[in-house]
Amino acid sequence: MLQGVAYKSNNDPLAVARWELGQLDAHEFFHAMQRSNVEEMQLKDWPTSWIVEGGAALVQNLVMSHNSYSEYMKWRKLDSNDFYGKNSAITTKFMESFLDLKNNKDYWRSVNNYYAYNLGSRIMEIFVALKGPGVLLDIHKETALNGYDAAFESIFGLPWSKASPIITATIVESFQTGE
Repeated sequence: MLQGVAYKSNNDPLAVARWELGQLDAHEFFHAMQRSNVEEMQLKDWPTSWIVEGGAALVQNLVMSHNSYSEYMKWRKLDSNDFYGKNSAITTKFMESFLDLKNNKDYWRSVNNYYAYNLGSRIMEIFVALKGPGVLLDIHKETALNGYDAAFESIFGLPWSKASPIITATIVESFQTGE
């Protein structure tokens, strides 16, 4: 499961957590769960990177911090430290583009790939708050089978086009206020 994973920090503020406290193991194990959840099915669409990586990034912090909300928030804040404040790169315009699944399919080329992990985990936090932890695998599987718009509406009961502006506003505010 850890094939191709770097073994040194590369200036990563979470290096200790990733390599010594189990975050990396939980992250990669969750990817294995995502893949096995859709194994041998006829796939319509591969989930966007913020679902794939955001789900795994959320799980890695939850597993490591499962006994303490303050511990969870400590690691979450450290991981997002470069994005906070009034001059944050996380603006409404940026988030609208980031969440535009029709025109921004290739996140790895259009923005720094770290956003898929960090912002993805924030989006997945919202999904979990609304539907519980099972949504992490449900949204992945339903997207793979039916496409994202159909998956989102099936799980949450409203179209993505109505939910996306609310998610955008929530995330932008959290980065501007440092939460």
